[in-house]
Amino acid sequence: MCFVWGIWPRSSQSRDGAMGIVHSSRYLGVRWIRQRRRWSADLYFGGRELHIASFDDEQAAAEAHDRLALHYLGSAAKLNFPRRHLVAASLTELRHEARQWKSSRFRGVFFNHRRGRWDMQFRIPGGGSATITGYETEEAAARAHDRAALHYLGPKAQLNFPSSARFIRAADVPTLAAEKRRAFKANTTSRFRGVSWDRQVRRWRSCIKVGGQPLLLGYYDHEEAAAFAYDAKALDAFGRDARPNFHPETGEELCGERTVASIASVAQRARKRFV
Repeated sequence: MCFVWGIWPRSSQSRDGAMGIVHSSRYLGVRWIRQRRRWSADLYFGGRELHIASFDDEQAAAEAHDRLALHYLGSAAKLNFPRRHLVAASLTELRHEARQWKSSRFRGVFFNHRRGRWDMQFRIPGGGSATITGYETEEAAARAHDRAALHYLGPKAQLNFPSSARFIRAADVPTLAAEKRRAFKANTTSRFRGVSWDRQVRRWRSCIKVGGQPLLLGYYDHEEAAAFAYDAKALDAFGRDARPNFHPETGEELCGERTVASIASVAQRARKRFV
């Protein structure tokens, strides 16, 4: 079996299955370690496997793979996120960064050092993992995890707060993400993602974060114009992972609550119904 640049077999459980390792990630160089309940980031380079670190977040592991691939292979690297402007990093640098991520005492919760907030991650049965970022408290992220667990797994779900199970309102991941987004925007000056009112300039500011670095897109007289500027850059930088403010085809107002990939999936299912 041949491995190239951190590409691992994904179709079924590998020969490492007895050790609790399942190659279940959709990303290159990322594996789910069942016994440790973490994502392992690795790169196969120069005839040997380079283990980077283990992460609570699947996408963080995928980004670590890409940054090490860029360090060794440059523009020839095969990346998980070719549209993201990731900064190449050595193995030592990546391991140091990974140590800054702090785990939680709750299931499915981890502290995101870069954002300074708590994130919730849930593995959807048969559908990979989903992460919702930016919870103010560890408990809030844990309760969001419990709501997702009850929705997808029902009474058999393992909860962070089992004594409160009968009071928990089950919700799927898109609903939780939309609620989180609305709560965040309730405390900001604009309902659109990446848009805020600059009191000093007295214009709408459009910003986006790419590769962990904030990027100012410009100032606009109209709130919608700033939102469109954000969408254009987001689609260019993140592709199907972008969360636009407006539907790319219909112009429907979305305010960043859905990814381009989820929009396309809904449209495809709708077309099949009428075929």
